Amino acid sequence: MYNIIQKNPEAFIGYFDTGSTHTSTSEAIKSLYNSCLATVQEEDRETAKKLLLRLFPKFQSVWRNNTIFTVVKSESLWRKRLRICSPEIFPRYFQLAIPGGDFSNFELKEILALVDDVKKFKEKLVELSKQKHPDGITRARLFLERLEDYTTEEIPLERIPLIVQALFNIGDQLLLPEDDKCRMFDFGNETRIGRVIYQMLRRLDEQERFSILKKAIENGNALSIIEYEVITYGQAHGKYGVDKPYPEDKWIVSEQHLQELEKITLEKVSFAAQHDLLLQTPKLASILYRWQDWAGEKEVKQWVEKVVSKDESLIVFLEKFLQITFSIASSDVVSRKSYRLNLKQLEHFLDLSKIIERVRKLSKDNWLTANQKNCNQRV
Repeated sequence: MYNIIQKNPEAFIGYFDTGSTHTSTSEAIKSLYNSCLATVQEEDRETAKKLLLRLFPKFQSVWRNNTIFTVVKSESLWRKRLRICSPEIFPRYFQLAIPGGDFSNFELKEILALVDDVKKFKEKLVELSKQKHPDGITRARLFLERLEDYTTEEIPLERIPLIVQALFNIGDQLLLPEDDKCRMFDFGNETRIGRVIYQMLRRLDEQERFSILKKAIENGNALSIIEYEVITYGQAHGKYGVDKPYPEDKWIVSEQHLQELEKITLEKVSFAAQHDLLLQTPKLASILYRWQDWAGEKEVKQWVEKVVSKDESLIVFLEKFLQITFSIASSDVVSRKSYRLNLKQLEHFLDLSKIIERVRKLSKDNWLTANQKNCNQRV
């Protein structure tokens, strides 16, 4: 039983939503559970099953064919309590040391101690983004996940503005493909950064939150993170695709303060466009939609036409509209990751008929990356 659990972590860690997962996947995992229990002597199987039900929420969901709605806070508690069902903690139960690339509590606290010197803290985050975990993700992603364990109590109030300032300054450097939706129902580092900021800001009153955000946006360079956060705050007010506003006690900023943050963000976007910085932002498509909302269609389309007039810039622009998708076949236990070009979004800003011939010619160039060649083929 030990060996089966060790070699099949995805079947045991985390939680399982039976309402949104393919039936065949559930059956495949249940078959694995049966194989696991079959390794135990018959008189001990019921005890072993009770143990697995207690240790692994996913086992309980699949075995009993029900969904356990696990909130983010539960996953955080799993980590803090060093439970085996936590994806980050699981490997430790099968090794005699902390797995390579993971964080000890001592190292986490050492990094948090750097916060008082924002420059050193930012440098450390960028350093973590260049360090790889054996799973292929960066240590920056792991740090952001573990940081959530400290946001509600352990981080002193006076350090909150410093952490927000750092994330709004170098956050875009943490938005890396390696960390972006590694599996179905996963999400990118912009969401992890957003959760850290939200959880910390909730400890302050509205005026303090606004003051911190205003200063961080004005001085920040992470345009994708800035836009993502402002849109998230706007959605709480019933904007940006949300049908109705959240209760006021869920708002991070008031309506008036939201408008001020939107105005400052628009100024940052316009500045980036004028100084040839905008194309390099990781989440360009989302920024273009917001820019259009705030400044109108004409300004955005003029910028796009100018950018795509150069071949190298055109290729980079197309690549910004690549999206990660997942598929799962009846024989698969886990989903398969692939990339597709979101043509609907792309056509919102660009007439594809005007670039198709250029794209065909560029497809033959050897300097294109695999993703860029994929974009060209899709167009």
